[in-house]
Amino acid sequence: MTPAPHLKAKTLEKQIQRLLFAAVFIAFAYFHQGGGWNQNGRFAMVRTMVEEGRFSIDSYLIYRPNSTEDEILTRLPLNNAEYQFNGKTYVLTWPDSKGRPVPINQDTREDTGSGINTLNERRHVDLTQVSATGDIAYFNGHFYPNKAPGTSFLAVPAYSAIHFVEKLLGINPDDWRTLTLNAWLASLLSVGLLSALGVVIFYRLALAWTGCVLPSLLSALAFAFGTMFFPYATMLYEHNIIAATLLCSFYLLYRVKSMDTDAPEQDKSRQWIILSGFCAGYAAITNYIVAPVVIMLAAYLIRTVKKKNSLFLFGLGVLVPLLMICVYNLACFDTPFTTNYRHQNPLFNSDGHAVLNVFVLPQLQVLVSVLISPFRGLFFTAPVLVLGIFGIRELFKDEKFKSEAWLFSCVICFFLLFIISFNGWQGGWGTTPRYLIPALPFLAVPMVFGFIRYFKIACTLAIVSVFIMSVTTIVDPQSTVGNGNAGTVPGRPNWFDRPLAASFSYNPLTEYELPILLTGSPGPALQSLVSGHLLEYDKFLAAKATPADVRQRKNDEMRAKLNSSITRGDANPFPMASFDGRISVNTMGIYEGWFYRVFPPHSTQAKLNSFNVGEFFFLNSAFSLLPLLICVGTLLTVAVQKALKIQNTLEKGCRQVAGVPKTRKPQ
Repeated sequence: MTPAPHLKAKTLEKQIQRLLFAAVFIAFAYFHQGGGWNQNGRFAMVRTMVEEGRFSIDSYLIYRPNSTEDEILTRLPLNNAEYQFNGKTYVLTWPDSKGRPVPINQDTREDTGSGINTLNERRHVDLTQVSATGDIAYFNGHFYPNKAPGTSFLAVPAYSAIHFVEKLLGINPDDWRTLTLNAWLASLLSVGLLSALGVVIFYRLALAWTGCVLPSLLSALAFAFGTMFFPYATMLYEHNIIAATLLCSFYLLYRVKSMDTDAPEQDKSRQWIILSGFCAGYAAITNYIVAPVVIMLAAYLIRTVKKKNSLFLFGLGVLVPLLMICVYNLACFDTPFTTNYRHQNPLFNSDGHAVLNVFVLPQLQVLVSVLISPFRGLFFTAPVLVLGIFGIRELFKDEKFKSEAWLFSCVICFFLLFIISFNGWQGGWGTTPRYLIPALPFLAVPMVFGFIRYFKIACTLAIVSVFIMSVTTIVDPQSTVGNGNAGTVPGRPNWFDRPLAASFSYNPLTEYELPILLTGSPGPALQSLVSGHLLEYDKFLAAKATPADVRQRKNDEMRAKLNSSITRGDANPFPMASFDGRISVNTMGIYEGWFYRVFPPHSTQAKLNSFNVGEFFFLNSAFSLLPLLICVGTLLTVAVQKALKIQNTLEKGCRQVAGVPKTRKPQ
């Protein structure tokens, strides 16, 4: 007996979801992006929870190479912000309110009368010069990441299993190879896995809204590979976790709203509402700024889900993560009602009247920068998201989607308001406005209406977006261009004082990512740095009243010296000149807070601090991408074929699902 068309289509839809999950998870798992302050601090907390059963990261901040065996790193435990090395005591410092270095432990050191003399006899060292991360908080003699702990909590199960197996096999977790591999595995089995699940939920929501299989699949792929969701699915950052959990929370509430009163799933509605609350609450303990979005979801629940005790059930779900964060805060900071940021590195605090030391008055210049600039522009790096604006307008037109339209609009506006009021809106090293990632699903899901209405245009925008984000992920999502000592060009505007001018002065894609992929060197960025360096050098000579002909000669000599340094691949004065190859170029390790603190430039260790899986077979070669392209390409080809088969089976591009009216057929 031939199955009914709708039953056959349902079977194919489940197969598409499995293929989609497999494809995106393999792609997310394929890359390890190396170290950086953000992920290093989180991984340090994962290690201390699993290996020592505590939250403070004192034992996982400072690494030194073993003098007798370079494969093994020695950790130098901290005690009250001090450590011992080669018979000397080092006291860590960070800047005070005026930028002067002060001992971190000055507020916790007991006054014994001789304390001042004892302190002066110690060697002071800047925390950022020796630590694996500067993203830290300090309280009562101990260090913690200056982040909400949700990301680290999520990685604990995976790392626990990894550490258990390695312990049985006698593998040293402080071997540099083990450290790097463990950081990669912990990330892919937490952030990568949840990100892949988020893409499937995205597809299911788009399908539930429209009933259009092919447009829903294509919009999910555009989201997965054509937005900054892709590179950040390959790193131990919090943003994709928040995006996926918020999307899941909404999706569960939407499913409950869309249920028929006599549907078989009715008995699951209570569990779904509780799970929705848990997802929303977990997003909030992954970054505290998400708390208002939890309230927005609760308001959506009240407005749309007409079920007894639904708000209580949602709150019950939120309560679990809330208790987790209260226990964490009590254990770390002696009170359940505080945040890590209150005790964070003063380097990140703003002077003056900033709220919580980091929030200033909204800057319209920043709004332009994070939307359209080449430095951090959302629509510059992912033009396909323009379709999301069209899609939200379509939601407002349909009375059945008004509540969703208002919720999505409020979430997007909230995160925009957050980023333009945040003193670190640029997000450090990178190419995208990463603080907007939690809002991405709420802008991207409505893209499905664009794929239905403007199919060819949508596909074109998606191809461009996938290209940009793929290049960024393949080369280095943590571009230094335009940011910090490594990437700021003297004489150019900077993002802090002149955000709009700076945002149109730097272009990480054309100055860094593409040149490295095509030539193996960030030539445009390096030449800009050379010009800026020479400009400052010329000003220095002019201030000394150096004659013009002598200045010209010295400038020519300096230019030759700098270019020669770049040709040799020296890390000084420009670290990016020392990057090797065309792919996975970040040379910073999970065990260091700056380039080459532990291993020298061009060493095997530095080269393998970031990698893709294909490099186990084709080291530092573009051929390493072939297995990924073949595997993911095959899976997605099969998925698209099944989507087309559903379309032919139903003889229409879309079908009615969950009471949602049919929409236009793809052009």
